[in-house]
Amino acid sequence: MHQPKQITYSGTYMEFEVIDNVILASYHSNLYISLEVARKSVVERLEFTGDQVVPLLVDGTEVKGISKEARDYFGSEEGSQGLSASAIYTTSKLSAFLANFLIKVNLSKTLIPVRLFTDKSKAIEWLKDYV
Repeated sequence: MHQPKQITYSGTYMEFEVIDNVILASYHSNLYISLEVARKSVVERLEFTGDQVVPLLVDGTEVKGISKEARDYFGSEEGSQGLSASAIYTTSKLSAFLANFLIKVNLSKTLIPVRLFTDKSKAIEWLKDYV
């Protein structure tokens, strides 16, 4: 994969950086992800990565919650545009439970592989298969 023009990018609701050819997206602290936030996050991710198809690691450790509409959007073709695979990283047992539910119910229909991790380095290693 060619590197994006920048190695880091500060978006409206999240920060992006490149780690081992994987895009790491970290939401700002205590953020509730509404449909508006989800759409803006995808637009900014696509601006950061250009026309490249990339693996994405979403750090959900600081997320306060996510709306059903946002979950549906992320699971849609538009919401997963430009992604080869996606991993969700969390450290909370409740977040892990909710993220697993999200993956099984909402994202199981996506065209890309999606997995949950509680170890960031393992998530990056898994995503390297999709670079």
